[in-house]
Order: sequence, then C-alpha cells, then structure tokens
Amino acid sequence: MSKPITAAVVMILLERGEIDLYEPVSKFLPGFKEQMVQKGDSLVPVEREIIIKDLLSMTSGLVYGGNHRVGKDTEALFKEIDYRLLGDSPMNTIEAMNN
Repeated sequence: MSKPITAAVVMILLERGEIDLYEPVSKFLPGFKEQMVQKGDSLVPVEREIIIKDLLSMTSGLVYGGNHRVGKDTEALFKEIDYRLLGDSPMNTIEAMNN
C-alpha cells in the first residue's frame, strides 16, 4: 500500500508547485549525489542523476540490498532515507501501519 500512497503525496506536492517530477532526487536526499553504477567489475559515475519521475515509474535502476557492492550502497542509502524521515528510531512496517 505504500506505493500508491507515496504516488498520491507526490502528486499533491506537484499540484502545489512544491516539487517537479524532473528535479534530481539529490536535491532532497543528498545520499543520491554522485551515484555510481556497476559496470563489469568496477563502479563508474551515472550518466544522469535519478529524478523523481524515475522513482515513481520504477526506472531508477536502484537495486535492493545484497552481498555485492552496489546492493550494500543502496542499503546504506535506504537507511539514510529512514533516518531522515523517522529519526533515531525508525518504525517497522507493522508499527507504521498501526499508527
């Protein structure tokens, strides 16, 4: 249920003129600056920054956590998002649904 709620909130912010779908995500979350992508065995800079529209259309290229380097970097980024949204004690999904 979080994806439709997130999309609705983004659309409200868009209507209010508070965000633009083509703004880089790094404007709001500094952890998205200077992103790297895996190419072969090395990491290289992205060709363009992820924008809000990419996140909504699931075309950002973000991978979920794992034992590979890129997955660990993404996991660290998600932890930053949790901290920035929820502070020192992020809620788990069950706690969030009960509030």
